[in-house]
Amino acid sequence: AVKPLTALLTDKDVAVRRAAAQGLGEIGVEAKSAVDALLVVMKEKTRATREAAAVALLRIGKPAVPALVSVLKEKDDELRILGVIALGMIGKDAAGAVGAMAAVLKDESAEVRLYAARSLERLGPVAKDAIKPLEAALKDESPAVRLAARKALAKIDPAK
Repeated sequence: AVKPLTALLTDKDVAVRRAAAQGLGEIGVEAKSAVDALLVVMKEKTRATREAAAVALLRIGKPAVPALVSVLKEKDDELRILGVIALGMIGKDAAGAVGAMAAVLKDESAEVRLYAARSLERLGPVAKDAIKPLEAALKDESPAVRLAARKALAKIDPAK
């Protein structure tokens, strides 16, 4: 089922591409061969299609982590937010992405920084390499980012 669904990711109909992404997400890690094609769909302008691809990637899990990390460098704020949320939802299997996620705490967009802090909180203790960047985020100009950083630090290192 993975190959035919992957082929449908290039269909000219947005609804077909979205449905194919959703189908691949339901398959999960067995759809890891579709990661690159899902990444292309995630970069489309249609929000529903982007979100379906992001959800599929997070359901694929660890094999999708490098692709999601690459999204964190995109110019589009919404794309960076989707990427960092998906990494956070992958959980411990996204431990290798902690450095990239922590770097997003310096993003120009307060909303992107907020979601980065929240996603690092979801990772908990495996995000210990993000402690220094999160401590720096305690001085962020955005009160929401400061609060999220505080919560993340409490979850990552309860002793602090």
